[in-house]
Amino acid sequence: EGSTREAIFECESSLEKRDMGLPSCMALIFFHSKCASPDQDAISDLTRRSSTEASKASESSKVLTSYFLTLTGDFDKARELLSRLESSGSLAVSNARGWLEFYAGRAAAAAAPGKGSNAHLERLEKCMSCFDAAAGNGNDLVNLDALMGKAKVLEGKRQWQQALECLNKVIVMHPFYLPALIEKAKTLMMTADWDQALESASRIQQQEPNNIEALR
Repeated sequence: EGSTREAIFECESSLEKRDMGLPSCMALIFFHSKCASPDQDAISDLTRRSSTEASKASESSKVLTSYFLTLTGDFDKARELLSRLESSGSLAVSNARGWLEFYAGRAAAAAAPGKGSNAHLERLEKCMSCFDAAAGNGNDLVNLDALMGKAKVLEGKRQWQQALECLNKVIVMHPFYLPALIEKAKTLMMTADWDQALESASRIQQQEPNNIEALR
């Protein structure tokens, strides 16, 4: 919500929780660096602690940290962290790698618009292979997130109907999952299916009347 001090307080309260040492350290380093007057001593202490935490962190802790690094744009650190889990066949690692490549590709495309379209498509294919590996056959949260990732990749390739199929699978499993409903409404608009787009927007507003995306 824009309150850096509050974010620091929340992260500090999570430092000692199971599997939260490493992600909390990385988050604290990030938020301290965003302060008007960064506490350099705290940053130094947290940097040292993060090395210790990384050496003993569980797979789930490393995956969670990679998500944070990805969403804050630190793609190199996220990639380095996931490279330590290269031998893991877990769905969660594949899913995290898919989102990393997706956001890294989007950032690269934004930095050089109109250039490297082949490289962008290759990156989307790489993302898709990660999400395919993560999707599995279950209906747990990793599967849900992987299907959302596949939908985003297919949208990037302008394959709207295939994207809708992925979103519909998510909605069948979790009918009230707002991100899927919002993404479906946007995708239906791209196909000019206005009636279904309005229906999806209506479902969103039933859950969240002031949802900005639905009001658009």
